[in-house]
Amino acid sequence: MRIVANSYHVVPSSSVVPGAVRETDGIRFTVVIRRGARMTEKEAPRLVLFRTDLQTAVTITLTEQYRIGDLYSCKVLGLSAEHLAYCYEIGGCFFNDPCASSLGVVENSFFNESRLGTISEALSGTGVSPLRGKYQNADRFVYLLHVRGFTMSHNSGVPKSHRGTFAGVTDKIPYLRELGVTTVELMPVCELTAGKSGAGRGYQSPFFLPAKRGKTPGKSNQDSPQNSSGPEPPISEFPVRKNYWGFGSAYYYAPASRLTTPDNCPSREYLEMIQALHHAGIEVVQQFWFPHGISATAVTEVSRYYVCHFGIDGIHYIGADIPLTQLTKDAILADTQIYSDHAAEVLNQESSAEDYSLSTQLPPGCRGSAAAWAGNLMQTGEDYLYLVRRFVKADDLVLSDFIARFLHVPERVGELRFAANYWGFTLADTVTYSRKHNEDNGEDNRDGTDNNASWNCGVEGPSRKKDIQQLRKRLIRNMLTLVLLSQGTPMLTAGDERGNTQKGNNNPYCQDNEIGWTDWKNTGESQHLLTFTRQLSAFRRAHPVFRKTEPFRFTDYRALGYPDLSYHGRDAWKADFSGYSHSIGLLFCEDYEEAQTELSLRTGHRHLLYLALNMYWQEMTFGLPNLPAGECWCRIMDTSREDPFLPVAEKEPNLHQCTAPARTIVILTNRPAEEVPHTATRVKTGQKSSPPVKTE
Repeated sequence: MRIVANSYHVVPSSSVVPGAVRETDGIRFTVVIRRGARMTEKEAPRLVLFRTDLQTAVTITLTEQYRIGDLYSCKVLGLSAEHLAYCYEIGGCFFNDPCASSLGVVENSFFNESRLGTISEALSGTGVSPLRGKYQNADRFVYLLHVRGFTMSHNSGVPKSHRGTFAGVTDKIPYLRELGVTTVELMPVCELTAGKSGAGRGYQSPFFLPAKRGKTPGKSNQDSPQNSSGPEPPISEFPVRKNYWGFGSAYYYAPASRLTTPDNCPSREYLEMIQALHHAGIEVVQQFWFPHGISATAVTEVSRYYVCHFGIDGIHYIGADIPLTQLTKDAILADTQIYSDHAAEVLNQESSAEDYSLSTQLPPGCRGSAAAWAGNLMQTGEDYLYLVRRFVKADDLVLSDFIARFLHVPERVGELRFAANYWGFTLADTVTYSRKHNEDNGEDNRDGTDNNASWNCGVEGPSRKKDIQQLRKRLIRNMLTLVLLSQGTPMLTAGDERGNTQKGNNNPYCQDNEIGWTDWKNTGESQHLLTFTRQLSAFRRAHPVFRKTEPFRFTDYRALGYPDLSYHGRDAWKADFSGYSHSIGLLFCEDYEEAQTELSLRTGHRHLLYLALNMYWQEMTFGLPNLPAGECWCRIMDTSREDPFLPVAEKEPNLHQCTAPARTIVILTNRPAEEVPHTATRVKTGQKSSPPVKTE
């Protein structure tokens, strides 16, 4: 590639937004460069333009006329984006634009990186999400996926050219709708900077370039994305592994070409995927990892860009220095969902007492108090994960804490409820492995957490013993039930509804293969589990008592004959909350959720749901509250069965007791006796009882 004289007409630009943008009369380039002491004219930064078709390069010196403070902005008139790439040169060192909207492979003799900034095509139809206000946190069902891993498997059912791409996710929208998903959360999708573990040059902000020659901040343990999202960082003495997950320093404005079908524009395909999801009524939450020391302005600008240009519905912020308070008060992000491990801490910040305010700093109508803007916050901590796993495997001293969390109704800040995440074991591996198996990561199995709260049911790894297989499937069904029927916002990680396994790897950050990909196998076992998950999702939608927005009162405050929620044990109305208890009955009176007149509620038929949660390793008997004359208890769901939701409700033989098999969840409801067929009898499970063994 040869350097040629500059023949372009360059004029100063008044832009204050970094990046390269097409305009009708040319292209505007804006960059922030932190200058050293007295940068001379000879050391002034330069914009380097490459014509990839002609293999030529033009340099444009960014003189003082283009500078305001540390911001340089110019417009190159008559410049076409076709066959164009660019970078910046400072003191003999070449740098990509951290705010480039796309990157392309360019052969050049100047830059040691083969990818240079390019000008993304102009997008139309972008703007705010059409789903604003459609869902409350209690109504959402979140599905977490990795764009590449979601459809990369050969059995994913998408065209080969679409595997591992945004288009592949679009192809799977019918599947997501059948599952009842309202919100898709995407792991990072940005282009990564070159360098170790994806951390690249470690820019402290996506907005500026360093000025000193050869001085680029290095990666530190404090900057590790794994530290702020759960898993431990790779051990430094081992070879660098592929950054499959996508956490690391990135070109935040550029959706990755690695996630795009051949010859397609990444921004275009990303936008089309979002628009297709929106058309199906599914929201999009995008994960971003930001490095330690990043400025609040940089985080805010990236957030605004994705909300305004792509119309995403929410952002999951991962990192140590996220300005959550500023983000929640930002006028443009007022309707954007904000996911964070520290979301609940924002409420402790002082705020105005008014619900709304007019400000000289923000546009009129901006929300001005914690009470007004806290509704878009979502707490994403892992507390529920450990509670539900420990409860299901029958640990002591956990029932009381679990039930309190299971029934806690978030009021001001949403709470995400899940039993598995991208870090840690999959749901299936939680009941298959008691210890991690990360040898394939090449770090002597020292990476990843040792705190898995898992149980292998007596055999480490896959087993051909039918008793073990049946027990494992039962425990998975229990965890799915306790996630989808918990108060708050349930979340599943892609593949858990099909029994997906990572072969015991609880930190597959570098496994761009079958270990890290979602397996779309269509076995009888996977289909049974998928059907059950769909039924659970529909059951949750059909029963508002599992989607409450106000806390339970545990009293009969509407004189209906039953409290809104009550606890039961071996005897009705007497629950055992001792440290060694593993079973409890929960009676929900659904009439408190019905929008009916007081008279019709008091005189009408009661609608009751009784959840018998038996995590004990032996069969348990639960006491049932009395029903009005002419009514009976009917079993409608039983996780000891391969197909837990019964096609026909089964009448309980005893009006005052029900029996739940070992490690099983049973759901009962009340029905008029005449509506239940007399021929309905208890169907045998066809399964042996779980061995009466305690967990580790």
